[in-house]
Amino acid sequence: MSIATNNNISKLAEELSNYAKSIVLGQLSGAFKHTAQQKNDVNILKNFKLVYPLFLMNYLNIVYVSLIKKDNQTVADQFTKLKSYHNHSEVCLIHFTRMLCSEFVNAMLFDTLDYVNYDTFMMSCTLQLNILAIESVKLLEGSLSHECKGMDISTCDLNERLLYLK
Repeated sequence: MSIATNNNISKLAEELSNYAKSIVLGQLSGAFKHTAQQKNDVNILKNFKLVYPLFLMNYLNIVYVSLIKKDNQTVADQFTKLKSYHNHSEVCLIHFTRMLCSEFVNAMLFDTLDYVNYDTFMMSCTLQLNILAIESVKLLEGSLSHECKGMDISTCDLNERLLYLK
């Protein structure tokens, strides 16, 4: 593999890790705000790992449909950028994103997060996720180096979900 290809894979791994981190942070932010609004116990947040697979599948299926419909410029721009590094299909990139998000949430130490208020909660989440994202880059590079033969998003059926819970 050439140096240029290795650099592109490294950049893709870094971008994917950062994208997954932003998804997890957004979902944790929403969960904290919902919990605070409902005046619920923070134990709900401490058990986020239990409900996260459903949140993630729903979110990534929305991303998938947006890519098919081409109706969300932010999503389109994100995946255009990701594809520019190593020509992976959108479907392949969604699967890598799912894997990273799941691994990040499973590795988080929810008992050590600061639940005092929104800002301290988000800061403590960000600190953990920054470490996890950095650690994931080298591990991800080997998986990303394959020649992608994923589906062309334009041939996908927007009425079919891409991801399911097993």
